[in-house]
Amino acid sequence: MADCRDEDADLATVFNAVSRQTIYLSQSGAGAVMKLAVNSLIHGIIQTLAETMTLAEASGITSEQAFDVIVASAACAPMLKYRRPLYLNEADHDVTFTVALARKDMEVTAQLADRRGTAMPQGRTTLAKLIEAEKAGYGARDMASISTYMRKDTP
Repeated sequence: MADCRDEDADLATVFNAVSRQTIYLSQSGAGAVMKLAVNSLIHGIIQTLAETMTLAEASGITSEQAFDVIVASAACAPMLKYRRPLYLNEADHDVTFTVALARKDMEVTAQLADRRGTAMPQGRTTLAKLIEAEKAGYGARDMASISTYMRKDTP
């Protein structure tokens, strides 16, 4: 029987081969919680990006100009750079993560927060927008379609 440390080393070799960094959270289930937490942050960023782009566009700033400013600012998350084409024209690209999947993530995350007794007011706002977008027919579209969805409410 292998020593636990040997097994950890074997697993680390596999994890390091498929990821940039392996972080041990030291308890069973912690990885799943962190997946939900990180996805919650991503969905919140996407919702805020949609609001920001809608405000910029309503003020006469082109989507491209607004995006250039955002990615050059302290607010830039790496995913904004590599998903730029989707955020600027979601309809011309393959779906990578649907609104329905994001809604499911946020529902599970909100339920977890309820069980843990933690507040998630921003997360619940994001969840509400995802539910609205899904009901409006955006469920099978990429998360980037949230910008398109938000534009529909702008006169």
